[in-house]
Amino acid sequence: MQVFRLEDSLGLYTLHGHTAPVTTLCLDSSAPHAAISGSEDGDVRVWDLLTGACVHKLQGHEGSRVTCVTSTQNYIISSGVDDRLCVWDRCKGHLLHWVQMVSRF
Repeated sequence: MQVFRLEDSLGLYTLHGHTAPVTTLCLDSSAPHAAISGSEDGDVRVWDLLTGACVHKLQGHEGSRVTCVTSTQNYIISSGVDDRLCVWDRCKGHLLHWVQMVSRF
């Protein structure tokens, strides 16, 4: 993933780490400013937008594509095609809870 400066579209750095295409992205406005990305390999990564460093690599989706990520000041929430909803501690990167979602048709 490339990070560009808004003012002049100058490429600042590339975020290296995902081993499969990125499928979802959340830009977080709480300090410290971060981006949270999910990919087809099931990983969720938290990026420091000031340095480009990967702060956390979160694994909880059993190798299936992550379809959605969002965050609060304390938590990161992700869901994937494995029908799993994961709640992570934002500061420590630990998986706090996960729920297996079931479709009822």
